[in-house]
Amino acid sequence: MSNTQKITKGLLHLIPWVILLIGPFSSVFSDPEITTAIQIRAVIIFLILIGSFYLNYLVLIPLLLLKSKFTAYIVSVLLMMVGLGAFNAMFNWTLGDLEMFRFAPAAVMMLTIFGVAARMTNRWMSQSAANKEIVLEKLNTELAFLKNQISPHFLFNTLNNIYSLTETNPEKAREVTHGLSKLLRYLLYESEKHKMVTLGREVAFLNTYIELMKIRLPENVEVNFDHGSELDNTELPPLLFIPFVENAFKHGISLQEDCTVKISLQRVGGNIEFSVINLIPAHKESDGVSGGLGLINIKRRLELLFGNDGYELNIHENELAYDVQLKIPARVN
Repeated sequence: MSNTQKITKGLLHLIPWVILLIGPFSSVFSDPEITTAIQIRAVIIFLILIGSFYLNYLVLIPLLLLKSKFTAYIVSVLLMMVGLGAFNAMFNWTLGDLEMFRFAPAAVMMLTIFGVAARMTNRWMSQSAANKEIVLEKLNTELAFLKNQISPHFLFNTLNNIYSLTETNPEKAREVTHGLSKLLRYLLYESEKHKMVTLGREVAFLNTYIELMKIRLPENVEVNFDHGSELDNTELPPLLFIPFVENAFKHGISLQEDCTVKISLQRVGGNIEFSVINLIPAHKESDGVSGGLGLINIKRRLELLFGNDGYELNIHENELAYDVQLKIPARVN
């Protein structure tokens, strides 16, 4: 429990007693006709009221009522009422006509009901806070799992690229290895260390991946990546877009036909808008993220991050093209 929660809980207990003290009890000390002896007894009665409340709140309710020992709890409350009633009988004559200080079973019952209500409310609030922590921890674990599902697939594709280049162009293979080290640094360290990254870092990551892929592409493949220039003051969760970019390179590239992959990542007003469009070569059938486990994982991660209605994902596919449009809220520094 945080210090703020402790202070709030303490005030909730203190304020009602202060109100009671400065209300009915204040008249005892402001009336000059009331003797000091009666004032002392009034203080004793006030302390007994507090004691009976917390005996019920701290002892009887947690040890009996919350453990379903209902008979024992009722008997204990009745015994407490009888004891306080006997004490009341001894003090009636001393306090004279001060009716407000005369104990009655109804007053004790009211304190008991109030104590039960306060205890159950406090228990409900504690359980609610604990449940929220459990749900949050579960969401964070699931998010990490879904993000890590993306990373091995991406690494496998990149290692295949390096393997191909080592046989045809060792110099370019070294360039790819350097690019891979940058990508792995982002995947394994930056994206794991930070729940949010700047849009500029995400753009740099995608740009490195795209440039790495373009090294081994034939001249008939055109790749365009359009992004804004003012990116460092906008933050977002990392690695949201790489599955769609990977899919475009996997299914939108042909060695025989002219083909184009268009990628755009922009901040527009209060949103970040991403799109990727690739033509589907005639000899290929798209089996990308539009269906199956890939799209399920992507949607699940988006739902965990932004809620069901906090993002827009539209995927359009036909025999000619594959078009992904994603809009998420932007967080501005």
